Amino acid sequence: MKIYFAGKLNKFDTSKLSLKQKVFSLIGLLDFEEANRFLKIMEDHQLDNVELLGHVDDIHALLKDMDVMLAPMHLNAPPRSVYESGIHEIPSILSMDDKAQDVITDGENGILIDQQNPAQLSEAMLKLVEDPDLRNRMGKAARKRFVVNHDAKRNAAKIFAIYKQVLAKTEIVYPEKELTKTT
Repeated sequence: MKIYFAGKLNKFDTSKLSLKQKVFSLIGLLDFEEANRFLKIMEDHQLDNVELLGHVDDIHALLKDMDVMLAPMHLNAPPRSVYESGIHEIPSILSMDDKAQDVITDGENGILIDQQNPAQLSEAMLKLVEDPDLRNRMGKAARKRFVVNHDAKRNAAKIFAIYKQVLAKTEIVYPEKELTKTT
């Protein structure tokens, strides 16, 4: 099993953080201590199956060689990479505060795990690594869901239908008409 980390992951001296980094840390968008702990584990255990890629210009080229997207988040929304991998028929392992089933339905197009639960993460990873048929079925379901949910024409038609429904039930009063009635 090879694990790739796309995106910037650096060692941080927390005493030298910029104001922006401090604010991000304060509101929970970045956890510099967690990054430092992770890098220390990689160093201590000489994890040669983990590769830090840094910034990736062509994520779609990288996704072509992947089997599973790991997104154990602290935030309460899935990252864009979950959608991108799903379009490439790659299931995701995802954790969020509120597990919204509109993105990942556990066991259908990915696996939902609890936050900060390494045992669940490794169990989900092994489940998908050891069962290529399950991984394939989940990947196909992910693509089907994301292609349908993000189809521009379908979404525009749904929005138009909502506007038509609202307009049909609401009498629209324009200021000019009000002025005409009173004069």
